Amino acid sequence: RQQEDTQTAIDKMKIQISSTNHQLTSSAESLIISYKKLDVEEKKLNANLDTLKGNLDMTLVYKDQGMATDSDVNNLKINIENVENNIHSVERQKTNIKRQLNLMIGDDSEDSAEIIFSASRLENLLSLDADLDKDFNAALDNNYNIQLQAFEITAADKALSRAWEDGDDGAYNT
Repeated sequence: RQQEDTQTAIDKMKIQISSTNHQLTSSAESLIISYKKLDVEEKKLNANLDTLKGNLDMTLVYKDQGMATDSDVNNLKINIENVENNIHSVERQKTNIKRQLNLMIGDDSEDSAEIIFSASRLENLLSLDADLDKDFNAALDNNYNIQLQAFEITAADKALSRAWEDGDDGAYNT
């Protein structure tokens, strides 16, 4: 009897550990995908910044020739400043993600985590066709709460069966 209870407890602990591992893995994957999206956004912003700086140079030449106004120059400078602020914001977000990954792996350094993730893998993740029935069934199979409840029901059934075998009908004798 004690051996069965011990095995049930071990099985329950295995599911709990598996659940924790799955949660950590999912969190890490989510952070990596977020980081890569920010990386793509940063590249777009840098390209936009280069374009705006080129436009500013051309507008300054046009201004010298009387073909552009101070307002045109100022608008471009404001746009450049906004894009630079957005780039700094993205950099801060990427640093925060690195810090979160470091915390997950137990590294207390500021932002040393290197994000290595191929662009083709990211594209594959983002372009997967959803098979709702398969996804639903997989979600049920991977639902640790359901597995834990099933083990608890099994343990309760075993305890009830043993009680019946021992002649205990569950009624309190007074």
